[in-house]
Amino acid sequence: TTLVYEGPSWCQTPADRGLCKVNITRFYYNSVTRKCLPFNYSGCGGNENNFTSKKACRKACKKGFIK
Repeated sequence: TTLVYEGPSWCQTPADRGLCKVNITRFYYNSVTRKCLPFNYSGCGGNENNFTSKKACRKACKKGFIK
């Protein structure tokens, strides 16, 4: 069975910590492992694959796979 991703396109982008100097723990969706993982966000910039909680990450991205 091949899984095809039909969720939001930004869920397939890599984590982007941004341009500032603060370290804030956020979560991003790793489309290879199909898991929401923590990363250090700098506080500005970055991309849309950036969630304040693992739950929010899962809700936005995890349901995007179809068989």
